[in-house]
Amino acid sequence: MANATATQPVPSRRNQAASTVPPVAPRQTAETATSTKPAQAAQRPTQTVQRAFALLDLLGQADKPLPLTELANRAGLHPSTCLRLLRTAGAQGFVERVGSSGHYRLGAKIFTLAYALERQMDIRAVVRPVLRRLSDAINESASLVIRLEHEAMVLERVVGKGELGFQISVGARGPLYCTAAGKALLAFADPLLIDEVLAGPLPRLTAATLTDPVALRADLDDTRERGYSIDNCEREDGLFGVAAPVWDAADRLVGVVVSSGPSERLNTATLPQTIAALLDAAADMSARLGHTLPAAGDAPPSRPSRSPSTITTDRPAAR
Repeated sequence: MANATATQPVPSRRNQAASTVPPVAPRQTAETATSTKPAQAAQRPTQTVQRAFALLDLLGQADKPLPLTELANRAGLHPSTCLRLLRTAGAQGFVERVGSSGHYRLGAKIFTLAYALERQMDIRAVVRPVLRRLSDAINESASLVIRLEHEAMVLERVVGKGELGFQISVGARGPLYCTAAGKALLAFADPLLIDEVLAGPLPRLTAATLTDPVALRADLDDTRERGYSIDNCEREDGLFGVAAPVWDAADRLVGVVVSSGPSERLNTATLPQTIAALLDAAADMSARLGHTLPAAGDAPPSRPSRSPSTITTDRPAAR
């Protein structure tokens, strides 16, 4: 008997082609595109922009124009990538090439922006939260003080929870030679101003007031060396204060941050903690005002800080 075999239908070439074509992904509509791309862009900052800002930051920290190779090394970029970014920034005025030396520096556009920021910035609003944090940390009053001619003036102040007897308001003024704020302002001022103040008169206000120009100059030298000043009841009996300088983007002295309180609370047990908080606040204010530390390889600032562990609050002999 003949074997019966089932015949299979042979697909046409058209059907074969259709069966091998991969499925087509659904077309992305304008609505879905706009809903996903912004979110992705927000999550991934543009690398080119980051690199360009990094180069501007490096140029801003340097004390002199930098060659292309050094800039590329510091930024971790290939020299050709670094050069392309510098040319783009230079076309907008943010970077300048110095002659034919291949060195680069910040351009005039940066100065324009910095001046605009200075006009727009309310320094009191900038430092107020830092003063509040400092005051809360040490439970004493904290102030930002600036210099007006031969006087120190309180520009902004946060009153400590424990302040009772010593009431100092915004706008109050004091001498430069016998207050923590005044001595910090004077220590980092022009030497000519120091000479003018030390020439007197230097009236004695308490038994601890330094009225000897030689002793006062030595005290100012100590202030510069350790990075903060100390008023050990030199203006008012029972009032102790410390102050540290605040700097802006151009490394100019803006003012000083001051912490003050009764001498029975600010003593050898609490002073190291107070000074640590004070220096942190001064650094925070300076950073908010655009001040930056030198880049690696640049000369360090000539404002070293001495540890407060050796400070004593014993009242010095009258001089």
